[in-house]
Amino acid sequence: MHDDKIIYRYNLGYCLFCTSFLGWVIFILIMMIFIPPFEKHHTSSAVAAALVILAPVIYLVRITIKYTIPAIKGKTALEINQTGIIDYARHFIIEWADITDLRLFYNRGMATIYFHFKDTEGVEDYIRTRLIWVSGDSREIYSIIAANLEDRNPNWKIKHE
Repeated sequence: MHDDKIIYRYNLGYCLFCTSFLGWVIFILIMMIFIPPFEKHHTSSAVAAALVILAPVIYLVRITIKYTIPAIKGKTALEINQTGIIDYARHFIIEWADITDLRLFYNRGMATIYFHFKDTEGVEDYIRTRLIWVSGDSREIYSIIAANLEDRNPNWKIKHE
């Protein structure tokens, strides 16, 4: 028998690391690239430098809004309940009966769970959740999801471990 609901919060340490690391990268880029053209009055170089800096700034804002602020507020990142899985970071809900395959992959030290399912037209598709943003052991999370699938999805058989 499983709990009614298992929640995992955002990984505050990793969120703060990413935000502060990107902040320092942007600061260094500004100091190295953006300021010298202004000192030499090269406006076109300054505009080009601003465009180079814009990408990390947009990514920093995205990470801050999507992950760091919810982590600071102590919000839930991933919920495993009786009807399925809710990933608040990626904004998806998948029900137990819809999952046709489940896989855990490690790539560059980051764990990702792939949920395979059939869409409304019967075409095989998948959605993934990166566990680097979730506070908890990735193998434990995967094991809990696999155990819930065995209990709640009659068509499910463990194919991968």
